[in-house]
Amino acid sequence: MGVGAVATAYGKWVLRDGAARVAMRLRPSDPWSTVFDGDCATQDGLRTYHSAIRSMPVTTGMIGYVVTGHRESRYVLADKKYTPPTFQMIYPDWMSALYDNAVMKGPANPFERPSMVVLDGVDHRKLRQYVARYFTPANARAIRDDITEIVDDTLVGLGVMREVDLVSDYCKVIPAKVSAKILGMSDAEARMLATLGDESVKMLEIGRPFKEFSQVERCIERLDTWIDEQFRLILRGRRKPAGLVGILAKDLGKPQPPLTRREAKALLSLLVLAGFETTVNLIGSGIQLLTQHPEQLRILKSEPQHWPNAIDEILRIDGPVLGTVRKANEDDWIGDVRVPRGTFILVSGANHDPSVFPAPYTFDIKRINAKDHITFGGGSPLLYWCASRSRRRRNRAIEIVQEIPESFTVSRVHATDFDIPSRLAIDANAVERQRRHGMRER
Repeated sequence: MGVGAVATAYGKWVLRDGAARVAMRLRPSDPWSTVFDGDCATQDGLRTYHSAIRSMPVTTGMIGYVVTGHRESRYVLADKKYTPPTFQMIYPDWMSALYDNAVMKGPANPFERPSMVVLDGVDHRKLRQYVARYFTPANARAIRDDITEIVDDTLVGLGVMREVDLVSDYCKVIPAKVSAKILGMSDAEARMLATLGDESVKMLEIGRPFKEFSQVERCIERLDTWIDEQFRLILRGRRKPAGLVGILAKDLGKPQPPLTRREAKALLSLLVLAGFETTVNLIGSGIQLLTQHPEQLRILKSEPQHWPNAIDEILRIDGPVLGTVRKANEDDWIGDVRVPRGTFILVSGANHDPSVFPAPYTFDIKRINAKDHITFGGGSPLLYWCASRSRRRRNRAIEIVQEIPESFTVSRVHATDFDIPSRLAIDANAVERQRRHGMRER
């Protein structure tokens, strides 16, 4: 990497992470620090943060307002007056121009323009239209079958192991292989996705050190280069169009509406990299909760009709996204608090609002209103794109989360720094794994 490229990367880091890193170190107890600083984002830290500010559903933080009330959070996430911000919006115009210049010199980033997560209105709908063209009812059924096969094959491989690394051998394998199917990639390319997803795990954090920022940038660049190569091969007839990559390659430059190469790459990067970590966290958190609460698992084994509600309760109590940010595009009121135009809003904690969820930190698979969580206001995991109806989405999540605790007896769990169990020791003498490959009723 040349001197100019290093200077550009460092300047981008200063604007995106460096300044925020200094601010969060100076104010570690601020809600924005608690949610976005990886050193603060633990369950105990979040519980302390929720307790400290729960008396006010809307309060202030170092950048803008913090919304923790369930009713107020729903309002912000649903109202068109509030839209996802970009990092450029934080700075004066001249600094924003510098940041824009650094972004456009690099690969298409899943969280920068023209990614659909920072667009709204016509531009956002245009990109969603391309995604919808792939997720037809027929493709959704095919993906459902693919997930079943992938889960089965993965479990067969785990069945011969006495100790399973939950994250590496299961949680990361499933989303990588499903991503590959959706994009139209081979099994070898699926392994590349798993590697990229693993190396970009810090992508969703703010205030990262330069080393971690650089690692994520290299992952984005590698994926960007791979997508470019696939587009080139497809357009020259040297690779058969398949999956979402094939659809986007054929639509590049066509009118009604036009799709640029950078838009296509940002969309694919979003599905792969941003969806990977959230999906890994969803699967890992679900398995962790069920292994830590065996009485809840016993209920599910004897009354399996509670599985859909159990998935919603997992998403409520330990969702894969801790918070999401919106910007007010006009003057407004959130509850009794006046919010001026241009204010940044951090939405975090609504799933633990005791006025809506009594005993909010108790894991209860029979919780009557578990489905009222707003986890996906902060971004749905990749696997939840596979079907449009919530019932079908829950069924896919059930299939993935259910298999480990139902197929194995777990004798011990080793937790990681991210509050997700890394290694599950399988007690082979306690129960023989239920080998369901090819024998399950669907």
